[in-house]
Amino acid sequence: MAIRLFCEAYRYQLFGSRFQWIIVGYYEPEWWLNNPGPCNTSEVLTALNGTLQTRVARLGYHVNTRTMADLTPDQFQFDLSMLKTSDYFVGYAFDAILTLTSAFEQLKDCPNEFSNDSIWRQSCWRNELINIIKNTDIEGVTGRVYFNNGDRIGEIAIEQILGRIEEIRCIFYSTFRIVFHNHKSTQVDTVQLYVALPTNQSKYILLPARTQRNITWHGNGPPNDRIKHIELDQRISILTYTIMAILSGIGICLAIGFFVFNIIFRTHRFIRMSSPQINNLIIAGCILSYASVLLMGIDSTLLGKRSSESSMNFICAARVWILSIGFTISFGAIFSKTWRVHAIFTTVNASKRAIKDYRLFIFVGVLFAIDIVLLAAWQIVDPLKIFKDISQTQTKDEDVVILWIYEECRCNRRPIWITMHSIYKGVLMVVGSRFAWATRNVHITALNDSAYVGMSLYNVVLLSITTAVVGYFLRDQPERSYIVTSIFILLCVTIILCLVFVPKVREVAKDPRSMAKPQRAVISTVKRVSLQEKLHDKQQTLVSIKHIASQNQMLRLNAVMCDVLINKLLAAIDDPNHEGYRYEIFMPISTSTTDELTHPVIDPIG
Repeated sequence: MAIRLFCEAYRYQLFGSRFQWIIVGYYEPEWWLNNPGPCNTSEVLTALNGTLQTRVARLGYHVNTRTMADLTPDQFQFDLSMLKTSDYFVGYAFDAILTLTSAFEQLKDCPNEFSNDSIWRQSCWRNELINIIKNTDIEGVTGRVYFNNGDRIGEIAIEQILGRIEEIRCIFYSTFRIVFHNHKSTQVDTVQLYVALPTNQSKYILLPARTQRNITWHGNGPPNDRIKHIELDQRISILTYTIMAILSGIGICLAIGFFVFNIIFRTHRFIRMSSPQINNLIIAGCILSYASVLLMGIDSTLLGKRSSESSMNFICAARVWILSIGFTISFGAIFSKTWRVHAIFTTVNASKRAIKDYRLFIFVGVLFAIDIVLLAAWQIVDPLKIFKDISQTQTKDEDVVILWIYEECRCNRRPIWITMHSIYKGVLMVVGSRFAWATRNVHITALNDSAYVGMSLYNVVLLSITTAVVGYFLRDQPERSYIVTSIFILLCVTIILCLVFVPKVREVAKDPRSMAKPQRAVISTVKRVSLQEKLHDKQQTLVSIKHIASQNQMLRLNAVMCDVLINKLLAAIDDPNHEGYRYEIFMPISTSTTDELTHPVIDPIG
């Protein structure tokens, strides 16, 4: 059975520095040579190398201690060698005779008359003999002889089977005292390392060997008896949270600055035409988005252990509510302004149609109401709660696994709720992107920021998708996920604010008193033409150039004739003796772009 076991251990590579095999019981010397299994002896010895085995000691540890027979273990071993007897258990047979001899010598209270048929049936003798053997405590050639519940408490030998080993580092336990006993074969040494001696408290002590042999390990020491798990908290560091909090604070101050600017210059023509109240909604949504970055970095270590669970449950809900509402308000305001530009310039009667700001407020309010309904249903039916999750990291040492403990806000049907919100907001972003693309060539001074609104819309779509993807794949790494998500949110919100309000600040700085005249709306269109159309247009252009050159030459000739006629008229006016006028008809050279000219000429004859 042992051979088959070590054969399978070899096949599955269950040996080496991470494994330590221990065989309990007695095996015959060189038992590994009797190999009927599928593995050869070399393979069995490869897996067997370094195996520890336990069995009863052949002779007592204290070799100079005299027994009841006035014989030491060394003398007994010498006598055995003279008799050429090598049976492993011969010492135990000798100690059994010593035990019976000692027991019979102590039989004093029972009668001496007995027959061969009745000796073991007499209760006095039987009970007395059993009691004496139970209390026997003598020195034998195999060590101390005494019993516990009928079992011999003897010395235990711990041996190690060693094959051919090139270089091994050893470890020595200070509580171990090693006994050396060696059985050599052609390939393997069986080295006795320890002898466990019983004590009065039914415990064992390990005694040292005279040769001071140590256990031979395959690695740097004994293998672990189990995989060691090291638990570490995976938290957002204070430094990371501080940096993100400072950036969020700067963003909030920037938004408040734009809000103050929007209020102060709300009567300015440029600001008034850009719907300042809608701009305030954009600012409010951006401030909420900045605040969500602060909430995402809070964990139980910042709140303390007493109220961390209930507080974190509240923060889990607050994160979703604030970020979702902030996104809806800011994106809804941007979406509404883009929709107004699209409605004006894609409707046949756009010039007769006016879209007031209150309609944009209603539009944003509808989006806000839908958001509130979805969030409230989520909070009531399946609220978010804080959970501690574990992710494993394998170290270079295969027996050591690091367990990273991190906090995550979860609920039973989180994928369903996230999918509902994603579909709702995804539809808005797709429609908004369509409106922004349709109005990409519209430049409206009256509404002045439509191009920037479209750019903001594209920015929101791109960064929202990127943030969702990155946040999903880094959900088991809180700090990295927080850094990436926060950077994308801060970048997205800041770009929106700058695209919407920086052009307004520049225009107000150029014209603080709003004295500039408004420009007309311009719609730039770009027509896609094919190569044949381009060649045809080029030919038409060349023909037009030739025709215009011909007309220019004719007009030059007409100009010369006109100069001659003018000179005649001037001469007639200056002649005081003229008596009448005569009309001279001047027929200019006919062109497609000139009309006939009739010039009166003074007739001096009358």
